[in-house]
Amino acid sequence: MTQEINESFVVDIMERLYSRRPRVKRLGGGVNMHVYAVSFGDETEDKVIKLAGEGGWKPWAVLDEEAVMRALRRTGISEVPEIEYTQEDLGWSTVPFFVTRRVQPGLQIETGLGPDDRDAERIWRQAGGLRARLGQVDWQCTTRTLTPRQAAEQILRFATGVEEALDQLPSYQGVFDRLLGTVKALATAQGEHFGQGDPAEILTAGDNNLALVDFSGFGGAHRRLRELGLLNGQLRWLYGGDPRIVTWHEQGFFGGEAVTAEMRQELTVWELYSLVSGVGWMTQVGWIAERDSQLAFAHAWLQATQPV
Repeated sequence: MTQEINESFVVDIMERLYSRRPRVKRLGGGVNMHVYAVSFGDETEDKVIKLAGEGGWKPWAVLDEEAVMRALRRTGISEVPEIEYTQEDLGWSTVPFFVTRRVQPGLQIETGLGPDDRDAERIWRQAGGLRARLGQVDWQCTTRTLTPRQAAEQILRFATGVEEALDQLPSYQGVFDRLLGTVKALATAQGEHFGQGDPAEILTAGDNNLALVDFSGFGGAHRRLRELGLLNGQLRWLYGGDPRIVTWHEQGFFGGEAVTAEMRQELTVWELYSLVSGVGWMTQVGWIAERDSQLAFAHAWLQATQPV
């Protein structure tokens, strides 16, 4: 029988672990996991628990994330929150889960820290440096990561899906063909820097610190510039083409390293790809206005930069 994941179930787990009865609130999640905020009455003691989703528990996302988070902390990425408890602490008598402290104030900088906000330049430079350090981690830090070939095959599958989705939109048939061909060529060339399908989120953590969370996106070996480009593409669109955040983010990432023409070309390709890669799922869930806005921005940016 599949375990129903609900608030009372989460309360029971947390009470068994901490010997106190908490208040819980669902934060999100999806098919593969459920995410709840847990409060014991003192904000400094707040927790987050992630649990495997339904359907045979669908454990892989949670178990993969546990392994990656622990491995990253072992390699010195202290910005990853420490796991306090997992299903192992309850003798595997429940669905796979893990508990961490809740990051405070926890502002998601990608969507919540614009170029005119206080300390934006410092924080985005710091975030870029953190991304660079993350990419330098050995992609073989756990046995649950994708090899260069597996990561490349995943990107190739996704790019093919994007092509099929764009073919259903008459205004964009053929517009991004060369771009997607270049993405496939970059994927085939493979990479050996740590990353994941969807880049991990960076949150503010107080006292000028940052936290790195959400490692449920198929971690493994990727090209060095891929995540930087994917994030910067979204930032360009989100802030209407304002280049300041992208500039600070890059400066933190490269730390004075010269960006060659070849590097700039690859970065621009990944930026553009970030804006067309969601066309399929945005169509499915009905986010048509956002989809069309991203595609229009990508088309204009493609014409302005001509990286392919």
